[in-house]
Amino acid sequence: PATSRRLIAQAILYWKTEFKRVKDTMQTTFTAEVGTQEFVEVDCSGTANAYDAPNVDLTFQLGYGTLDDKQKAFLADPRKYIGIAVRTDYDEVNLRGKGFIYISSDRGPNRFDADTVGSGSPFVETPWQLEGLLYRVLVHEMGHVFGLPHMGGSVQTYSSSHGGYQKTVSLMSEQYPEEVVQRLTYNGFTAVEELKPFFMPRTEFRECALSDTAVRFFKLPTDQTCVHVKFELSTKSVEVSLSSSTGERGALVPLGHASWKDWDKDNSKLNMEMVVLVRITPKQQVFTFPGGVNPPFIVATMIFGLDFPIKFKTTSGEERNLYFRLAPQSYEAIGTVDDRVLLLLNGK
Repeated sequence: PATSRRLIAQAILYWKTEFKRVKDTMQTTFTAEVGTQEFVEVDCSGTANAYDAPNVDLTFQLGYGTLDDKQKAFLADPRKYIGIAVRTDYDEVNLRGKGFIYISSDRGPNRFDADTVGSGSPFVETPWQLEGLLYRVLVHEMGHVFGLPHMGGSVQTYSSSHGGYQKTVSLMSEQYPEEVVQRLTYNGFTAVEELKPFFMPRTEFRECALSDTAVRFFKLPTDQTCVHVKFELSTKSVEVSLSSSTGERGALVPLGHASWKDWDKDNSKLNMEMVVLVRITPKQQVFTFPGGVNPPFIVATMIFGLDFPIKFKTTSGEERNLYFRLAPQSYEAIGTVDDRVLLLLNGK
């Protein structure tokens, strides 16, 4: 129970931090702000139907034995779900929902893959013993509580700089909980570590499986095997610092720098994708709109990406052109080598 509470708290904190990062970095004011509420743990022991209690908005139910008859009837066959977020009530005046998150049993006759348990099962045996797996499923389901739909999927791409095919799974894809607990993929999810940003591009990358093209472009000495890229993003500036190192933990050696004044704004692009909509009901009393007419929905949060060219200035004063493509789950750096436009850095 203590481990479960800690992982639940971490899952909530992940999303609250992500929503705040969007607001702080982009300085964007949405009519509705998401993830600002406080979560207070309430003791539900000995309480029947805790999700219906007036002082409880959300219950976390881990295992088949926590479900009541009404929940079992609603889910029909709880074994079909690794995890699921269910809204049981919605206050149309205060725009406030209630519900529960169910995480399936990972052992016994009501395990999520009870029909295939054994050596033939595609899933890990007792996955919830590995904290990282439970944490990621909780984060996924909490995303639904905050209004995120299923989006994205499993994408396999080829990366020459990473030496082959890579599989990237979107945190909010419908397949994500299954990918997390599959025998073939679970090893990449076992550590309870900071998850990558969901809404905003990452601000720091390290590439150590460098292609010959990248080595030539950056003119790296033979002992420098990694390139580090760090961005400082805001609505008014972009600062890019590039460094190299001997291995992942080696001391950073400056390669060069680029800043907003070098940014060709006419050829840059801010990519935005709406991801959280708030339904505005006719009865609602939370927002006031001009003319007193409620719109059907308002946008609460977006995913942001950034494409931009820079003139990369080396420490020796030489200028080279680079084009960066930043997204929350990936990055690319493109440059010219021997009059050919080539991919230099590429990671997930």
